[in-house]
Amino acid sequence: MALSAYSRHSDTSIEIYYDGDPQIEHPDRQRRVGMDIFFSRRPQKADDLIMRALEQRHGARWLRVVTSDREIQRFAARHKIAFTSAQVFADEMETPLNTRPHYKSIEAEFDPHWTPDDNEVDELERAFQQQPRSELPPPIRTRESDPNVVLKKSEVDEWEKLFEKKTKTD
Repeated sequence: MALSAYSRHSDTSIEIYYDGDPQIEHPDRQRRVGMDIFFSRRPQKADDLIMRALEQRHGARWLRVVTSDREIQRFAARHKIAFTSAQVFADEMETPLNTRPHYKSIEAEFDPHWTPDDNEVDELERAFQQQPRSELPPPIRTRESDPNVVLKKSEVDEWEKLFEKKTKTD
């Protein structure tokens, strides 16, 4: 019931995976409002179905897996899919949508699709716009057939070393 309400209010499609019980007759998939429920069949497990779904959606930026299973979390990360622990998601469900804080959970460091917020973007832009503290010496002009060719001193040194090696081996 709570997942159905969450799906409606957040406009999110939800898939749930269960280990099927061979003693109970049920379809492999059930459809509810905003949710698809999948059941495994022996010898397959729900984890197998989840991993297959993740593999098929490799790199899907819109997808988030809710699991506390470390194996599935690692599998999701390998397939570039974000994940959230069950506890973090449960806390998220209890917080009204319009009052949720806009911060990343601890798991954001493991999220391959994490993007910086506006403050972080501003900070990065400032860092990249700073002028270097020590200026490099001006490049050295060389006598080439092309008068517009300009090499740095380090490049000239590299070429000289190469030519020295070549003449010694000849």
